[in-house]
Amino acid sequence: MKLGGPLFEKYNNPEEWINLIKKEGYKASYCPINKIQLKKLLKNIEK
Repeated sequence: MKLGGPLFEKYNNPEEWINLIKKEGYKASYCPINKIQLKKLLKNIEK
């Protein structure tokens, strides 16, 4: 089982996000993409 949870600190890029996950001792974390960002990402993939 991988334990994870939310991150409450701010981050500016994927590398900072990964470092925060490791700092908290997590092996997993919630996906940092919200619904709006996900829709934009999927539109760009479809192009």
